[in-house]
Parts: sequence; structure tokens; C-alpha cells
Amino acid sequence: MADRFAVGRAELPSMRRHVRKAALPAPTHEWVTDRAQRASEVAGVPSDLWLIHGNLYDLSKFEHPGGREWLDLTRGTDCTAEFEVHHIHETKVLPLLRKYHVRACPDAAKIAAYTFEENGFYKTLKRAVAAEFAGECGPTPAMYALSALAVALWALAFLNMLSAQTALSAIIAGIALYPMFGVGHNWFHMRNTLWRYAFDLTCFGHHDWRISHAISHHVFPNLDVDIEASFVEPFLTFMRDQKPNLPGVLLVWVLFTMLIAPLEFARRIIALSLGAEHLRWEFAVPIVLGSACAVCGGWWGVFLFFLHHFVANLGLVIISTPVHRGKYSWTSGCEAVRAARTDFGEHTVIATNDFCVEEFGLFAKLFVGGSFNDHVTHHLFPTVCLSQQHRVRKIFLEHCKKFNVPYVKTSFPDMLLGLFQVLRRNPGELLYVPLG
Repeated sequence: MADRFAVGRAELPSMRRHVRKAALPAPTHEWVTDRAQRASEVAGVPSDLWLIHGNLYDLSKFEHPGGREWLDLTRGTDCTAEFEVHHIHETKVLPLLRKYHVRACPDAAKIAAYTFEENGFYKTLKRAVAAEFAGECGPTPAMYALSALAVALWALAFLNMLSAQTALSAIIAGIALYPMFGVGHNWFHMRNTLWRYAFDLTCFGHHDWRISHAISHHVFPNLDVDIEASFVEPFLTFMRDQKPNLPGVLLVWVLFTMLIAPLEFARRIIALSLGAEHLRWEFAVPIVLGSACAVCGGWWGVFLFFLHHFVANLGLVIISTPVHRGKYSWTSGCEAVRAARTDFGEHTVIATNDFCVEEFGLFAKLFVGGSFNDHVTHHLFPTVCLSQQHRVRKIFLEHCKKFNVPYVKTSFPDMLLGLFQVLRRNPGELLYVPLG
């Protein structure tokens, strides 16, 4: 297995350049470029075609219902996994895809990262989920209502912060900002709607996260090609095939949470000024909001702007990090304890953890869990709306049992403790505890 999938799972040249050269992390679009270049060099994938299941397709003139952006981000690459996870109703899509077939790609296997066997775990599970969602798997009226409520509450809290100019008002605004991660995260995985811009209120960009999160992380969780894992290195290291963290890492973790918003804000401004990133109009969202704070309160207003982001980011980091980065999550480097899985679904299960799945209703999933608590099924089927995820749960558990896939839900305190233990692991210590 190691030789067969080594190239498809290996890090890309730009991913740890900032570690080697003590520089800013590379823009996400470099990851896209590197990936296409590797596909070209290793498997001969043309830059103007898309590789899916060993065949090349010309989708340049296809009007993708989910938005052109998804095609632009995967052009010239092996996007088999992206195709699989983003199209539950495959029987409806395949006849359309065949119309754009160009030819077979003889060397496609050289850059594959997974298997998608028809009778394997993921494909069998996917057919069962497709049968459950004979119609639409998108947002329910409750999801629209709660998304609108979340945006309205944040807007009121932000306006109050502009008026009150107190630290307490910024903390309240930060608490109200935290659900924007859940709203934006849920919507940017699906076809384009205005709701995805809720994510841009957080100082992060939904376009960047469609690359770093929806494509890189979702498709390759905890593999060396997962850009979300390498982005925070060398200050925070979670991958077991990398050096452990230095003493004082918990302080670094807190400082990272405090500084990530202003650093991301500054990184984007620098990248735009140097021409390293293309200007996108949603970049104006944090600039306009930060400017409003500066106008209303001067430097104190700017401080409050970043304070409210720190509060929201603290919630995000505490809730989302343990689901992949603790001692119960497999990463590259853990092969000595549990062999790597080749089936996409099986790999996703051992690299991901859940908490409070049955305990949280939709409101709690959005406002408390930030959309990250029911995380395994979300990774497997990211286009299923948060409001519909509960329909996948029973099917998923049945198929885990049928295929003997090791899935065990853990408690959040246990996951958080496991995260801290990984952060503080000693040199030579693997600290991976496989579940199931």
C-alpha cells in the first residue's frame, strides 16, 4: 500500500516551505498549482483536463450547478475523491460526465490516494445514503431560519460593540461571531449561495477555505498533503511523522489563537500588495468591518475588533481541533500502530472523531458545536446540509458494523485531553490510541 499511494498522499512543495525558510505560509492557490503540476509530471494529466477514476474529461465548457469555482480549483488534477464526496446521486451524474470524456489516463494510478471499490465500505455506504436522500439533501427551513438568526445576532452585537466601545461588548460580539464559522462552513461546502459569505465575517475567506478545508483537508484528512496540518507548523505540530512540539507549546497554542485573526488579516494585505494573491471582492468584508471599528474608536476600536475575533477563534480552536488532532486520530506516521486504510471512507473514519452527536440538536450543532461535532459523516458527505446529517447517522453505523470499520464516539473532555497530550508528546513518542 505504501508504495502504491505514496505519491498521492505526499506533501506538496509549497506546503512546508514556511517551515524550512522561516517565511509566511504559502497562499492556498499555490497548493492547487503544485497539485496540478504533480499530476502532470507523474501521471501526464493535461492542465486543461480533469482526471476522474482513471479517465480524462474536458469540463471547460460545462456549466457546473455548484459553481464554476469547484472546477477551476480541480483542473489538471486527479479529482476522483472530490467527485465522489460531492456527488451523492452518482447515477444521475455519471451519464452527464461521460459526454465530456476525452480518453483514458494510463498512469492515473501513480497519483491515486485511495481506492473506491464498488463493493467497498465507502461506495456501499454512499449508495445507501443516496437511497435515503432520493430528493434534496440540502438545507431545511430550520437551517435557513437559524442561519438568519445567527447573522442577525452577530450584526446586533457588532453594532453594539461599535457604540459601547467596551471590552465586554467585544466579548459578547465574539460569542455572537463564533456561529459564523458554523454557518459559513456548512454553506461553502455546497453550491454557491450568499450564505457562504458568512464565513468571510470571521477574517478568514470562504474561497481560501474551499481549498485548504473543503478540498485539501476534507479529501486528505491527516495525510501529509493535508494543508491544514502543515499550515500551523512549526509552532503547533500534530502529525506523528513530524518533530514534536517544543516545551511551552500550550502557551504557543493560546498565543496562536489570539494572533491568528490579525496575522491572517496582515498576511492577506501583504499577499495582495505583493501580487501573491488575486483580489477578490469578499476580501473587503474584514477590511470594511475593521475600518468601521477604527473610525468609531481609533486604536481602541481596532483592539476591540481583534478581541471579538479572538473570542470567536478561541471557540473554533477548542471545538474543532480535537476532532482530528488528538491521540485518537490516525495521522501519517501512525502506521506502526494501525495500518493505513486505502478505502476513502475507512481512512476518514480512523482520522476523525465525533462528540455529542445524539445530544445536540440543530441549534446546538450550530451555536455550540460550530457544525464540527457530528464530524465523520460530514467528512464523508460534505454536501449534506448540517440540518440533514442526522439522517445519515443510522446508515453510517450500520455499515461500520457490516464492514468492521472501527468507529467509536468519544466524549469531548476526553478528546480535548487527548489533544493536549499530543501537543506535549515527547520525542520518540507516537501517542496514538486507536479506537475500536
